[in-house]
Amino acid sequence: MNAVLCLSLLLSQEPQDVSAPSAEVEQAGGFSSVLAETEQTLQQEGVSVVFRGVGESWDDETLERLYRGEVFMGSVGLVVPVHRYAVVDIEAGFKRQGGSAWNTESDTLSSEGIAFQLVPVSALVEARYPLSRGSLFAGVGPSMAVFQEEFPATENAEGLTKTQVSGAKLGAELRMGLRMSTGFQPQRPLPPAPQPLIQGISVEFYGGRRMQRAPSGFDLAAWRLSAGVAVQF
Repeated sequence: MNAVLCLSLLLSQEPQDVSAPSAEVEQAGGFSSVLAETEQTLQQEGVSVVFRGVGESWDDETLERLYRGEVFMGSVGLVVPVHRYAVVDIEAGFKRQGGSAWNTESDTLSSEGIAFQLVPVSALVEARYPLSRGSLFAGVGPSMAVFQEEFPATENAEGLTKTQVSGAKLGAELRMGLRMSTGFQPQRPLPPAPQPLIQGISVEFYGGRRMQRAPSGFDLAAWRLSAGVAVQF
């Protein structure tokens, strides 16, 4: 009688599906797969240092009057692949140029020299579309343009001193471009011999727009064109 009762109790219980994973397990598995794919992408591609020549056309009419509104500068970018379809691109450049002060009385340029320097910095997340030997990419992210303007020396009780104005403009940058491999492949000796430091070389081109958030003061928004060489490590 007891055996029959135990058997009936076992049969009355609802069966549990042990083959279906729980939501927590699926979420953990999905996150692990993303990390694994990111690690695999980094191992396959590596981090690239990009040496760029950037041309900028500034929007500020005052800067264009006192200096050159279209400038060329050097910059360095760090491209880190985080997925097959995404990279993080961090870039910093530098430009310093001289100009002539504006004479407000005669409304003309004076002979007194002034100088303006700009350090544009950006951090973009770029989506990319793989090609046979490269990729098309489009990115967006925050940007900051750090500037400093130096005026002619003035004489006071301490002697000659230079007057300068400095600051930073926050904004965002949009960018679209193309990266192509040059086909350079270093010879890889068999382990345990040390592997070559440079894994590949590619070229890139992009066009972009730096947008400024604060309307007061200098307007450092600009159209940007760049060509560069990327060294992959």
